[in-house]
Amino acid sequence: VPAPSTGASTGASAAAAAATAPQHLRQAFADAGGLALPYQEGLCYAFELMHPDVPTVVPAPSPRLVHLTTRSLAGVFAELPPSERFFPQEEGADTLVGRPEVVDFNSFNDCRVAARMLPWDDEGFVVEESNGTRVKVKSFAYKSMQRLLVGDSEAVDEDALCVALTLARASTALPPSQAELVNAWRGRAQEISGGCAARLGAAAPRGGG
Repeated sequence: VPAPSTGASTGASAAAAAATAPQHLRQAFADAGGLALPYQEGLCYAFELMHPDVPTVVPAPSPRLVHLTTRSLAGVFAELPPSERFFPQEEGADTLVGRPEVVDFNSFNDCRVAARMLPWDDEGFVVEESNGTRVKVKSFAYKSMQRLLVGDSEAVDEDALCVALTLARASTALPPSQAELVNAWRGRAQEISGGCAARLGAAAPRGGG
């Protein structure tokens, strides 16, 4: 989490910001409820911290933690079984700490196919293999938006079209800097699909009277 900006940057101010960064991270972790959890000795907990001050494709509206997994510090640093790795939650309890949504796939390829269909505001999946290895499989449209926002896209129109084709499934408003471009490609895609539908309708055989 970046430290608050104080204006012009100098070597001294940059060094001071770097020195205070851990304090800001600790405060953000505390704001998300991370210091109030019932930790157990001998375990290592992994979280993802989402915060409004951290620029991402889909900025978080408020500090929030997702508890990814828990490992044992003994032996080979193995992950705990799924039934034991998360903090207990009361039914309907209001908590800032979430859990990953678990989705089962028959194969890695099935996961890749599903990721291709996700909207631009859904990052994708993390595949957990039986040996503990984790592989992130990102949504194609998410990566397209990421390139557009960063400014390193090698095919801006293709990335904008990839995002545009998922707008109907997205639940987040487009970033203002990319809204005009993406909506323009959405309009083009709708014109093409409408024209194709009209031609197919005209070519379809008509029933006799």
